[in-house]
Amino acid sequence: MTYRLLVLDLDGTVMDSNFNISQAVIDAVTGARERGAQVTIATGRTFKSLLQFLPPIGGGEPVISYQGALIGDPQTGNILYQAGLSGQLAARAVEHLQTNGIIPLAFCEGKTVVDRWSPELDLYLSFHPGGESDVLVVPDLVGYARDFEPIKLLFAADPEELDSIVARLRLAFGNSASVVRSHRQLGEITAPGVDKGSAIAQLARLLNVEREEVIAVGDEENDIPMIEWAGLGLAMANAPASVLAVSDATVPPIDEDGVAVAIHRYLLDGVVR
Repeated sequence: MTYRLLVLDLDGTVMDSNFNISQAVIDAVTGARERGAQVTIATGRTFKSLLQFLPPIGGGEPVISYQGALIGDPQTGNILYQAGLSGQLAARAVEHLQTNGIIPLAFCEGKTVVDRWSPELDLYLSFHPGGESDVLVVPDLVGYARDFEPIKLLFAADPEELDSIVARLRLAFGNSASVVRSHRQLGEITAPGVDKGSAIAQLARLLNVEREEVIAVGDEENDIPMIEWAGLGLAMANAPASVLAVSDATVPPIDEDGVAVAIHRYLLDGVVR
């Protein structure tokens, strides 16, 4: 099989916790493009944050951000596809989170919108250097979400509690919203049917690439939809059991340059280096 599109999760797959991308991965991505493959990123990060980390491996292909809710052109900044929450759904979700003692972060028009500065916001910002300038504090987050229709909502919790919170939210909202765990301490809410899988399906159509020609690589539960959708879905070896269960194969963890291994194995000469 000739694979024409490689879709990579960013954090924990391409980029480590210190925001570094290894030279082995950079070289492998360059080699994949030289062989004719397109390489892109699918992340829960904002479009702006993604662009901040893209230069070492960016090649101009459209990128997926906001957990699959936005596809953008990194060269022009143009939005090619967007699917945000409705105002009614966003307001209901914010109110539900607040009622249950959970601090929501809403992402509206390039801003991280909150009703207070909190440890949860500090946690989020620890993953987003310089993101403080994008924070907007408003007195009524429910009303703001209703009026400005966030592209997604984010919440934080202790790792031991997050799974149960996600499960309760899925029960509360059913098919009216998508709820995922995107990090050991973070969960996210997007519009119904919006996830990384639906986004790479949309991107493949934009690029005229068949499903069987797509490789997707990820390491967290929010990567499951794209791993399942791709013709070849790969999980980092350190991924949770739920991710490993749906993958076609595994590659080494990030500290062993698993993405570089995947590229050499499936896109280049078949030799793992």
